[in-house]
Amino acid sequence: MSNPYSSLPDHCFWSRGVTWVHPAQMDPMSRAPFMISASDKVATMGSCFAQHISRRLQASGFNYFVPEAAPASLPAAEAKAANYGVFSARYGNIYTVRQAVQLFDRAFGHATFDEAWERDDRWWTPFGRRSTRRASPI
Repeated sequence: MSNPYSSLPDHCFWSRGVTWVHPAQMDPMSRAPFMISASDKVATMGSCFAQHISRRLQASGFNYFVPEAAPASLPAAEAKAANYGVFSARYGNIYTVRQAVQLFDRAFGHATFDEAWERDDRWWTPFGRRSTRRASPI
């Protein structure tokens, strides 16, 4: 019986590419389907791991895409506390694929969410988006 995975090479599978291979014969390198150049715009989303990736991309000279820059008048420590530059936008940690899909749907106008509430001078949404600004982020 054929399936979409039957023609993939051994390195695509943990069992065939790692578990059943003698350590001396393991080759951890495979050909990448594409390469990212330093001029390509690269964005991140995720949790703490993605924060490390964003810092490394910036330190390595990649074109890290941050369309939501901190206001020039905001001191660097306050900008960092408000999550400017931690990810490509200030959407906070993304823990699930579903959460990422909801974020894309909202960003591209495929879904809208009017729920927001203020607490301790911050606005909160169902996505956990926080803003230190007095105006609602919605």
